[in-house]
Amino acid sequence: MFLSGTYSRELVRFSPKFGVADVDGQTSRFESLGYFLHNTSNTCLVHDTIYSFSTDEDNNMYVEAYSVTEGVFRVLWNGHADAQSSNGVTDFSPKHSIGCFPLIKY
Repeated sequence: MFLSGTYSRELVRFSPKFGVADVDGQTSRFESLGYFLHNTSNTCLVHDTIYSFSTDEDNNMYVEAYSVTEGVFRVLWNGHADAQSSNGVTDFSPKHSIGCFPLIKY
């Protein structure tokens, strides 16, 4: 299970059956996988890729991806709401979307 938070860039994996040793030698079921470049707001899991669609305070929009199989973060697209490259998309992140959203991969 993968966890992301609205005001965070961190991606965390929760393993209910398996523990991971942390820096203190303690066993935890939570493992930090790394960070998106921008705060996540709308995330989704498609096959083996977690996508993050976000908009910052300056109306810059970003599409980022994390490959579950490769363990790599990538920026796939960035643009601005006023630019032609946005093709009419004005915002990826409704400001009322707050909280942690589980992304489950079976």
